[in-house]
Amino acid sequence: VKQVLGGANAYCFDIYLMGPGGGSDALLGDADEDGSVTVADITTIAAYILGKAPEKFNFTNADVDADGAITVADITGTAGIILGK
Repeated sequence: VKQVLGGANAYCFDIYLMGPGGGSDALLGDADEDGSVTVADITTIAAYILGKAPEKFNFTNADVDADGAITVADITGTAGIILGK
């Protein structure tokens, strides 16, 4: 969990799930690298699976289950992140 704004007594947090490398550049599920995990990332992962990889595609972030392959499991994993599961 990374506190984005506010001091030590702040109560508002943005919660990021970091990939294996950690750091702000590894937002697990953010396949299109726009800084947030949304339904657009699911579309980006699906396009990659179908052989129509978009110009901006982050393999590491898209590989939600960290198995070294982009599959439907990464789509469901990204959906789980979006839904907070």
